[in-house]
Amino acid sequence: MPEIPVEIEVERVMNLVRGFGWEKQEQRMSDD
Repeated sequence: MPEIPVEIEVERVMNLVRGFGWEKQEQRMSDD
């Protein structure tokens, strides 16, 4: 397995977290 630069890993994780945050916000809005 090739070594993955930490910066790229952080970017991916941040994008995932951001995506989950958006999903949660949208759910909260539709629940209202």
